[in-house]
Amino acid sequence: MSVKTEIILNRDLLAGAAYYFGRENGLNRRDRNGDRNQPPEAVKAALISKGVLSSHLKLLDKEFGYACYEHHRQRYEPDSFDLLLQKEAGGRKKILDLCCGAGATVFSLLGSKPEIIYGFDANANQIELLEELLLERNNRSSTVVVKTADAHRIPLADDFDEQLLEQSNSSCAVVAEVADAHRIPLADASVDFVICRAALQYLNAEQALAEMYRVLSPGGKVFLLVHGSGYIGNYLFARKGAFSKKTLQFVRNKLLRPPTADPAFHRSQANFFRKKTLIKLLEAQGFQAAQLHTFADSMTLGLLPVYFAVTAER
Repeated sequence: MSVKTEIILNRDLLAGAAYYFGRENGLNRRDRNGDRNQPPEAVKAALISKGVLSSHLKLLDKEFGYACYEHHRQRYEPDSFDLLLQKEAGGRKKILDLCCGAGATVFSLLGSKPEIIYGFDANANQIELLEELLLERNNRSSTVVVKTADAHRIPLADDFDEQLLEQSNSSCAVVAEVADAHRIPLADASVDFVICRAALQYLNAEQALAEMYRVLSPGGKVFLLVHGSGYIGNYLFARKGAFSKKTLQFVRNKLLRPPTADPAFHRSQANFFRKKTLIKLLEAQGFQAAQLHTFADSMTLGLLPVYFAVTAER
């Protein structure tokens, strides 16, 4: 078992890594005694010895820190959007988590016992970590892990799910695969629920939404969580991003690059959606009954959403 897998599957170590990611990014809640959930010395020492924290208590791998933060929050301290997603996913049998990262959402939905969950992401490192986590979980429980060498080898027969379930005593199968959100390697109408969390603002929205519509069966639903108009201010100030190296590089690129050059930082945190714009994009692809979901604890100045969710039906 890799160190990363060991940490994510150990609740105390996971909480510790999530705490340090939250502290560095202005995400930790505070009480009268300071930061909540400060890890005990034993956890701190373990994270240092395993090469996750520096001696100055800084995360050495920010991407892994984010994976820990997401796994811990979604599984143990779900926020309003996490709870909304769990509710919307209830009763769904065939789920696609698009841009799934290290699989925090996949793990959070295993308890609802769908027949199959696809976890697709373009980041091979994240998919590798998800596969390790699923394999280890498979050793401890009845979850089935279906590991494919490439997208073209994912079985697309109509009875694919039934075949998987017949080969096991499990209530759920999971496929983790490196895949492009603009070319989803699934057949038409093959899932009844599509999730895309905090990723659509980095994609070609029209193309990605068209693919989501294609793979959804009639009556299926999409769940989107995106950066809203309050995200930039929240990122720059509450999340301490104003003077980060990433922000400075983005500003320099915007100011200095020739007008005809392709943006070098297309995944900038500056990307966000306006509510009406996203709903229009969904309707243009054929989605119906779009609903907007916001929560007071994810607003800037009580008006601008840092995040908002939209659900819509095919």
